[in-house]
Formats: sequence, structure tokens, C-alpha cells
Amino acid sequence: MTLEDIARSCHVSAFHLTRAFSAALGISLMRYVRARRLSEAARQLAQGAEDILCVALDAGYGSHEAFTRAFREQFALAPSRFVPRGISTAFLWWSPS
Repeated sequence: MTLEDIARSCHVSAFHLTRAFSAALGISLMRYVRARRLSEAARQLAQGAEDILCVALDAGYGSHEAFTRAFREQFALAPSRFVPRGISTAFLWWSPS
């Protein structure tokens, strides 16, 4: 999913969408998308997904390393340490209704 894809589905320009989203939420749209992908991956891991690479690929990452780096940035914890702890989904960054 790219910024252009999202803007097209909203029938606005990427420039307008970026400005409006940032003004409304205080974060960039792509940062939000990344956080949502990582939150969904964390939920899958917390619910017992055993194959971190499959979770990484489902989240749109091309490698285990890239996913681990992004996951650690977001949650200050490697996905491999997240799984055995069974951390609650309350740990997730943000999940709007």
C-alpha cells in the first residue's frame, strides 16, 4: 500500500491527504500505516503465530531482518522475544475503532 494508493481511494491528491492526515492526527500517514501493520503483526504473534517470517511477509516486509528492525523500533522488543512472553494486545501501539 502506497501513499498514492490511499490518496486515490480517498479521491484526493497525495499532497492534500498527507497534510490533512498530519493535521488531524499529528503523525504522518505512512507512519500510521507502518504502526498499524506492526500492531497487526504483534497481535498475530501474541495469539501464537510461530513463523515470524510469515508474519513479516504478511505485514509487507521483504525480509525477517527488516521486520525485526521495524518491530524493535516500534515496541522496543524483538519479535522473537515477543512470542514466548505472550504479551497482551494492550501492548499494541494504536488500534482505532
